[in-house]
Amino acid sequence: MEQFQPTITIPLGGRTGAALLPWFTPVIYEIILPETPQETVLEYLGEHSANFLAGGHTHTQQLRRVGPGERRYVNPGSISLAYNWASAADGSKVDPRADYAILTSEGSITSITFRQVPYDVAELSAIMRATGRPHVEDYLKIYE
Repeated sequence: MEQFQPTITIPLGGRTGAALLPWFTPVIYEIILPETPQETVLEYLGEHSANFLAGGHTHTQQLRRVGPGERRYVNPGSISLAYNWASAADGSKVDPRADYAILTSEGSITSITFRQVPYDVAELSAIMRATGRPHVEDYLKIYE
């Protein structure tokens, strides 16, 4: 635990940089969704001064401005459980795709590119069943 860093900051050329905020820190343990009020997001992220703040925990892609200036919050999504908040009410919660984001910085220009790669649920199901994982059928219901 002595080497644990709750926040990792990556320099971005001449800019303030990007701070990676693991989901299990007290700041990102709270859920930040696109509809989360700006005041709440500022409360969660206010102490961090990097231009880009990356977090997770919601399994959904998101990019939003954080307060005045150039600060942005980005959530790259999930490579195995792309949560579908819109269909959660009807019981279906996961889209069969891998979500991720690419942050590119060249000089004073920094950009975010979101990617989504679909995967075959039948193939995933066959692989998971072959492992002998307990409760695999219950787990696979999230794709129905």
